[in-house]
Amino acid sequence: MLSTPMHKALLWAFSAAAAYHMLAGFRHLLMDVGFGEQLAQGRRSAIVVITLGIILTIFIGIWLW
Repeated sequence: MLSTPMHKALLWAFSAAAAYHMLAGFRHLLMDVGFGEQLAQGRRSAIVVITLGIILTIFIGIWLW
């Protein structure tokens, strides 16, 4: 079933969304504990999450194709 490009693209999209959601959830768990609650730290951690999300999305794409 994963031999068609459409199925691979759908799996890639859902995997990328799940990876970003996992990273953002981990960030929020750290904020609940008390890390990164200041505005500058929150912005920095958001940039880190977005950057890691993009990197994971690229790696997932390479792994699938």
